[in-house]
Amino acid sequence: MNATPSCPCRKLHTTPRRCWVRLVFVADVIPHELRRVVEFLNEQMDPAEVLAIEIAQFLGTGVRTLVPRILGQTEAAQQRKGVVAEGRELIAEAEFYESFDAVPDPKVRAAALAVGELLASLGLRSDYVRGKQMLSHIPILDVAGSRYYPLSIRKDGIFFQGPYIVGRPPFTNEAAVAELEARLREVAGVKFKASGITGKPEIPWASVVEPAGMAAFMAFVKWLVEQVQQER
Repeated sequence: MNATPSCPCRKLHTTPRRCWVRLVFVADVIPHELRRVVEFLNEQMDPAEVLAIEIAQFLGTGVRTLVPRILGQTEAAQQRKGVVAEGRELIAEAEFYESFDAVPDPKVRAAALAVGELLASLGLRSDYVRGKQMLSHIPILDVAGSRYYPLSIRKDGIFFQGPYIVGRPPFTNEAAVAELEARLREVAGVKFKASGITGKPEIPWASVVEPAGMAAFMAFVKWLVEQVQQER
């Protein structure tokens, strides 16, 4: 009997989604040249996905934190390959703000609207999404072809998205990360977890519903946007 071994990719052209291939480059620093190659390959190879993961290392007193950063997922490639966040769907802006009707303090909804207006005035665009448990407002900062996701805004609080900021320009060294954390701590009542700024510190609504707290929060966001724009 002269049987031909079965190959899982023999039907690549007829059933591409069953034969997904992912090629990943991992390093502590991804050179600009490699990033361009990865982005090019990711655009050209379908259904394959090509990514680079840059793992920045931050050292503190007895603590070492590793912060991964995924590169290569260009917007065009994501749209062509149908890459979407699992368990999330886009919703209307009005539906997001309606979720604040369940919050007893009406000042919280007013603060959420004020934060949205601030972000829009700084040039950030917004996605409103339905997660597995809650609705979220995800501000997006587009700078020189790169995307930053600094905040996740929900009815239970504002969350600084440390994993999507730390390790990316200009926050790629200990001094810059330390200043970032110091600036965020100027907003009274911010709650940090053990992972510090590299986690997702919470800014409770109680910290921003009053004028002084809102002013401190706005100052932090403006500073953050300016730092990113100047670096890029």
